[in-house]
Amino acid sequence: MITVDTHTHSTCSHDGKSTLWEMAEAAISRGMTHLYLTEHADTNFDKEGNPYTNFMGKTMLEARKHLPEGIRLPLSIEFGQATAFPAISQRILSMQDYEYVIGSLHRLSGNFSMIYHEYPDRADCEAVLRRYMSELVSFAGEAEYDTLGHIDYPLRYFYVSCGEILELEDFPEELDEVLRIVISRGKSLELNTATLRKGYPHLMEGVIRRYRELGGTLVTVGSDAHNTGDLMHSFDLAEGILRRAGFDSYTIYEHRTPILVPFEPKGNPV
Repeated sequence: MITVDTHTHSTCSHDGKSTLWEMAEAAISRGMTHLYLTEHADTNFDKEGNPYTNFMGKTMLEARKHLPEGIRLPLSIEFGQATAFPAISQRILSMQDYEYVIGSLHRLSGNFSMIYHEYPDRADCEAVLRRYMSELVSFAGEAEYDTLGHIDYPLRYFYVSCGEILELEDFPEELDEVLRIVISRGKSLELNTATLRKGYPHLMEGVIRRYRELGGTLVTVGSDAHNTGDLMHSFDLAEGILRRAGFDSYTIYEHRTPILVPFEPKGNPV
């Protein structure tokens, strides 16, 4: 059973729905030992040095002094578009001593939003996915991160907008290059379960299997919860995907260092 959710948000993020304290209380009630509140820091939104991000970090540090025993709140961040503004990116990372950094690509060059774009048909979805995969290769190799976040991100919005089901495997060369870069840099790949909540019919099992075939060993699992109700969403399905791909553990981070958490042995059938 996976009991650590490495991708969540509170109202410290612009789109969070539950407060830090509500998220912490919910995590404790579900037996979680770590709560990674990976609040948003997207360089394209705040080009003046991210004072909000600094405030968020200070809020986290203060909150850690008052948490109940039995749960850790590692200072974490979801770092979006980290390669778009290198100077700002360095400034953000230097503001706090982060323990865990998710690198995510929410927007493409030219500040193109994959969420708010209206996809009229499959051809448009394919064009955006082709562009995304090309930029993801560069992002994977250049950005500062511990885990590469939700690489299936645009698929959920293609489906929501026009009902089209596309796969990252539609671009096998680019996908393999991304996975090899993650592996060669000693980084993790994230399995993000929010895709299911957005209506997309499945998680990226084929990608996880290919990552394993190429030698990948580090996978973080995150719900991308923005409220207490979505914490650890579909983690049973995520564990099944990892086990079928040959993984016997999932990954968490402490002080930017990966730690493998073994799965509990499965009981023998009676």
